[in-house]
Amino acid sequence: MQHIWESDSKIDTSPIGQHEGTGLGLSISNHLVDINNSKIGAIGKLGEGSKFWFT
Repeated sequence: MQHIWESDSKIDTSPIGQHEGTGLGLSISNHLVDINNSKIGAIGKLGEGSKFWFT
């Protein structure tokens, strides 16, 4: 799951994806958390959902 923090990272690569977006949300969140000397993380499995946390 490490690649999810990179900009333009998307799991659904099908041409007719159900979820649209820029792929920037988690990258921006990671940057904002980092500049505030905090941490962000995620655990999950493809198709089962994910849990995100930050401190």
